Amino acid sequence: MTEIELGLKYDRLFSKVATLSWHRIILRSVTFLSSIFALVSFSVMIKSKSEYSKNDRIISYVLLSGVVCLETYSIMRHLFSDWTMIWLSRWKQDFPSLYRFLCLSLLLSFRRERKRWPGLMGQHNLISALSKKPVNKLWKQYFPAGNWNIHDRVGVEKDLKQLIFQQVKEKRLRYDPSTSDSIALKNLLEKRGSNALETSLRKYGLKSKHCFDKFRWSLDDAEFSHSILTWHIAIHICFLDDTRKNGFASTDPNLKMSRSLSNYMLYLLVQCPTMLGIELRGRRYTVTTIHLRRLLFMGTQEGEHSNISMDELDTLSFPESQVRAFFYELLRSPSTMLRKIAGEDEGEMSALLDGCMLGLSLQSLETRNGRSDEMKWEMISKVWVEMLMYAASHCGWKEHADALAGGGELLTHVCLLMAHLGLCKQCPPEQSSEFEGRIDRLAGILSALDLV
Repeated sequence: MTEIELGLKYDRLFSKVATLSWHRIILRSVTFLSSIFALVSFSVMIKSKSEYSKNDRIISYVLLSGVVCLETYSIMRHLFSDWTMIWLSRWKQDFPSLYRFLCLSLLLSFRRERKRWPGLMGQHNLISALSKKPVNKLWKQYFPAGNWNIHDRVGVEKDLKQLIFQQVKEKRLRYDPSTSDSIALKNLLEKRGSNALETSLRKYGLKSKHCFDKFRWSLDDAEFSHSILTWHIAIHICFLDDTRKNGFASTDPNLKMSRSLSNYMLYLLVQCPTMLGIELRGRRYTVTTIHLRRLLFMGTQEGEHSNISMDELDTLSFPESQVRAFFYELLRSPSTMLRKIAGEDEGEMSALLDGCMLGLSLQSLETRNGRSDEMKWEMISKVWVEMLMYAASHCGWKEHADALAGGGELLTHVCLLMAHLGLCKQCPPEQSSEFEGRIDRLAGILSALDLV
């Protein structure tokens, strides 16, 4: 449903396709026939006259042919658009045979079942970005940070769509428009992972407040971009540890969804920061990468790390094996590595230390039935979905429309889905009893006037 609605909105905003009417059809037919007539007339005219040069004839043919092609393409877009299907559906009662011929033809059926959205989401991985070759300063000057490090685009799988829809419905169940006010809705939309975290911990038998506080700081007590970076680093540590121990990463769908959502949220932070509506996002990401680069550089150039500047660090690249070795060492000697990371801390803007501490805490999590990787990754996936919903509800409609011009973002689909279920600040409130009383008073006055 959201794909169809966003397709209609895209046609309204960024193409010539719009609501059809007989006036538009007649005007489009006149312009199309006029372009064809101009091309045919020119062909007939130059046959009888030879004073035109060959270059002039070629240029004229190219221009006139281009006009015909553009008009043809525009007509095809109109003919096979959803707006045409809406217009033709009005003929179902008056012209049933014509409706069946046009709307139920194989060509239009294929058009209706087309992919209205590529179903892709961008991926940016902070760890893999360190292995990219350094770019020159001129490129960095004219392109925002991270534009050269977009690694891939992955499909939005069916399991991920189901998880998002389930989480949105569960959030909707916690909001009752008849009894709640706008403040309650605002508080519900302000949750950016802590609600999913608390629910999951309670489900796994970890009801103590101490256990919840062990992770809550990374969601409620941190700036949103810091939370994204912290959880992004943490699940990378969990992924490396689980993969090394038992090969769990290759089989669990929640792990796959968690990693894709983590990379997607970081992609938004780096590539589309206006959609997250947060401040200092680029600075926090840059400081975190500089912090990690400095530690990696120290491992290869002992004693020389104090002589290298931040600009020089920003141009370094490291093989992925070296980055993995750094986190493996963290898992082997957590206390030593945490002190080392804290000793080279870049201040509160860096999320590296917080991410490492969170990753170690997640790996030490045990349920009442013992340690369970499946439950852990299920909890992580739900936390990321709630962070996605938080970002969707706080992104302005203008930013969503701008993203629609480039093919659309998963964030926009989530925002529209939440708006349909009433989880949106812009949604009108329920009809109040005061308004209902006004309607009753109006009806009473009108009936009294009619009697007079």
